[in-house]
Amino acid sequence: MFYLKYIITILLMNASIAQWTITHYEGYDKSFTQNTQDNYIQLNCQAYNIPIIAQQESLQKVISLKDLNPFAKTKILVEFIVPIDSYFSIQIQNKTIENYQNLELGYGFSMINECFNTSDYKMLSFNYELEGKNYTEISINIQLLDNKSQQQKRYVGIKQIHVFQMECPQNCQNCQYDDYRIVCLDCRNNFTLQPSQGMCYCTNFKFKDQCLKQCPEGYSANRFSSCKKVEFLDTQTFGQNINLKLNKNFEQQIQLKKSSQIRLDIDLILSNFQAFQQFEIIINDVYSGLIANYYSNLYLSIFNISETSCQYSSNCTLIQLQTPLIDVNSSLLNVNITFRPINSKFHKPRYNRFEDLGDSNKPKDSEIIIQNMKVTQLLIDEPVCFQENCKICDQKYIEQDQCKQCKDGYYLFENQCLNQCPETTIQEGFYCKTFLNKQSNSKLIVNDVDITQYNWAGEISLTDQQSLFQYRFNKTNLLFGGKWRRQEYTKILILEPHYALTYTFTVSYIDLSDKDEQTGFFYQLDGGEYHYINPKDLIQIDGDANKPDSIVEYSKYFKHTNNDIMITIGCNTNGYCFLQDYYLIIHKCTPYCKVCTGPSKSECLEYTRNSYEFDYKTKQCKSGYFESDDKLCQRCEVKDCSECDSQYQCQICKKGCQLHLQGSRCICE
Repeated sequence: MFYLKYIITILLMNASIAQWTITHYEGYDKSFTQNTQDNYIQLNCQAYNIPIIAQQESLQKVISLKDLNPFAKTKILVEFIVPIDSYFSIQIQNKTIENYQNLELGYGFSMINECFNTSDYKMLSFNYELEGKNYTEISINIQLLDNKSQQQKRYVGIKQIHVFQMECPQNCQNCQYDDYRIVCLDCRNNFTLQPSQGMCYCTNFKFKDQCLKQCPEGYSANRFSSCKKVEFLDTQTFGQNINLKLNKNFEQQIQLKKSSQIRLDIDLILSNFQAFQQFEIIINDVYSGLIANYYSNLYLSIFNISETSCQYSSNCTLIQLQTPLIDVNSSLLNVNITFRPINSKFHKPRYNRFEDLGDSNKPKDSEIIIQNMKVTQLLIDEPVCFQENCKICDQKYIEQDQCKQCKDGYYLFENQCLNQCPETTIQEGFYCKTFLNKQSNSKLIVNDVDITQYNWAGEISLTDQQSLFQYRFNKTNLLFGGKWRRQEYTKILILEPHYALTYTFTVSYIDLSDKDEQTGFFYQLDGGEYHYINPKDLIQIDGDANKPDSIVEYSKYFKHTNNDIMITIGCNTNGYCFLQDYYLIIHKCTPYCKVCTGPSKSECLEYTRNSYEFDYKTKQCKSGYFESDDKLCQRCEVKDCSECDSQYQCQICKKGCQLHLQGSRCICE
């Protein structure tokens, strides 16, 4: 029935692929943004309530990118209108686009007739990728070239404009596209670039969307370096000019006026602070901060506000430290400070021949002088959420604040506030919700937002003059389709161990005929039978008002256990088929399982035997690992811990060691 010639595309599931994102959109159900360089008038198509901009002979439209995030690549997609028998040119950034890049749209004639009061126009679209990234605006110029335009009033119009970009990672100000990945080259002020990951991180204090060297006045940092607005209750000073030699301790008890959160500021001098020595402060057995010298490299687990050299000794550093906000849950504050060597099996003190000779070059004694300590009692005044554009957040979560409600115009998804819900979700009120949550241990493996015959099968499968491929714009979605008729496209995917798949998409039919009642879009899985999606729910989209249109949402859940799948799609109608929201979801076996009938451990038929963190016999994590929320075995980060229930929370220490600091440390004899 159908001729088949296809290119098989193998997708690697573990590849990090850069994604196109719609960053700017004008037209359809949204007005056009007027620029001082623009040259057009706006038509009012009342019957369709669609804005169209137009101008005689030549239309100039400029799009500003100044308010958009930094990007690596940009492409522009435009749906435009010209006279049927006209010759025209299109220029983007003063560069002419070849005519073969234009796709004629075979629908929308009723809309054109109403807006231009004539049937002598046609609608086309083009998809053009811009060169480089050093520009702040995009210039579009569409001009008629024939003599007829001088003899009569003939217009050029634009219906919609989409700007797609590959955006830079968060807090990155300059990035590039590199082998299907977006790699950051430079970060914003005070953010630090991690070259191995190509991402930007704040190693100082986080305040809203900034990275600061110190929290602003009236704010104090929590344990995750996020600045919170606070109310200062009381301040006490203690511990002036305390000299600590090696293996000496300092203890102090302070009566607080009330149980609250506290912050401790410390000014101290490190004199001859040598390798494998550490200074540690413990507060009420709920907080521990230290300065350690490993191979002459300082490691700090406490905020370092400033660091300068001093004159106390030849090797002297004046340092200002600050603890994060600490909830002591008591009106009695216990401060314990120790200065001791670091016990390490990899480091042994060397014999020094100068000590017996009384030589003046022998190493100086190490000491720490605490100049001043100040404890401040305070309360968090109002939530200052770490997430950008978050209005209300819960600050009791361990890793970071949990956003509960976004500001107006933003939608909450995965603890982020977005101005547009991702393609994998649906908007419900002020939230973006995904259908993946309905199935446990599920993963989206196909998300063809920008479907074309090139990224689906690599090339057109069969030349057919009756088939026409084109784009269709629907609000913020770019759809691909047209008159497919004799075309089929095939894709092969390599899958992780799983027990089922969900196949879901939306197909739009335009200008159907009476013969299309039992045909339409179809798919085939693993060479099996063809499944046809018949048109239904006839509604007017933007085709011919005298021909039926429809939109069909389709979703099918089916059992599947093979390690690969071949999907073939096509559309056999006399009208037009367009695809959008095209997804394939895999429902995976529990981690470390090779064959299963469902998502739980009890439904696993065979486990992998070559895992170093999972024991296939006991079906449990091995010693020194814990099971995370996603059922993966992760290493305990508490040293000398044999059993833990989270990354930094130990339950049982190794033999000869005892729990300390509420399970965050094991102290060994």
